[in-house]
Amino acid sequence: MLRSGREGSKILVDAAQGAVIVQSGVIKDLERRISAQEDEIAELRSHMAEINQMRSQIRELESDRETLRKENEQLRARVASLEMGT
Repeated sequence: MLRSGREGSKILVDAAQGAVIVQSGVIKDLERRISAQEDEIAELRSHMAEINQMRSQIRELESDRETLRKENEQLRARVASLEMGT
């Protein structure tokens, strides 16, 4: 390269420009991937919030079901006692 003078310098400049182009492409690809992953994370967080809300609703429904089960038992017992009294 030292012997080639200007041609050697041009080769070095061309190689450096090529490296910059490759690096720019890699950086853009990484930025696209990061953006896609950020979108996925946001979607997953949204789903997690929905799941937590549904868990809360399930606990509430289970509590309501237990309350209704006890009330049903009491009403059955009352009906049975009323039927025995007639």
